Amino acid sequence: MKDFVGKTFEFNYKEKFVYQIKFESDSMVKWKLVRGDFPGPKEETDPYIYSQISDHVVFISWVEKSGLGFSNILDFSTGKLTTHARQENSVHINPGKFKVIE
Repeated sequence: MKDFVGKTFEFNYKEKFVYQIKFESDSMVKWKLVRGDFPGPKEETDPYIYSQISDHVVFISWVEKSGLGFSNILDFSTGKLTTHARQENSVHINPGKFKVIE
């Protein structure tokens, strides 16, 4: 995960929503909505946790100040992104793609 620090990723959910995700440290992530419209904040910095699942798969999770929680599975062998979002008593699965942009 140390290789992530300072890097910016693009999380692309079917071109409907696109976020820039920057890992500012080994515990803080800054995200920004760059395409699409989603109610609530468009940019925020939050603490995150991560686990290395395998050589090519990483699990990253954070909770926004609003209480909306995200659990992300990144598969570096395919560029596939699977995000599980939780808000109050609802959960959603958002498939997408990711890539390093900076």
